[in-house]
Amino acid sequence: MDHQVDLSPVLLGLCDGGVMTGGTFSYLPFLSPDGYIYDKEAILEYILHQKKEITLQLKAYEKQRSELKTEQEELSKAAKESQVKGFLEKEMSIVLKPLNPLTALPG
Repeated sequence: MDHQVDLSPVLLGLCDGGVMTGGTFSYLPFLSPDGYIYDKEAILEYILHQKKEITLQLKAYEKQRSELKTEQEELSKAAKESQVKGFLEKEMSIVLKPLNPLTALPG
């Protein structure tokens, strides 16, 4: 299957409103393998725009991830403190009969 396209309108600057000024085009034509003509500058602008959007989204994701990690660390710390407090309360509640060192031990 041959994908030949007549490029004479592009070369004359008549396709898609392209205007030839001073020997240069106001757009950069790009021919796809399917025979469609695109503006290469518009494609590159779109790619750059998407790259900026992805960078912003990645920064927001990293910030959210960092906040979540901090929150999880705080919850873990609070749980450990609660365990220690509970242990100490139980230890302090144990009542032993005081031993009199002057009396002999039975047995």
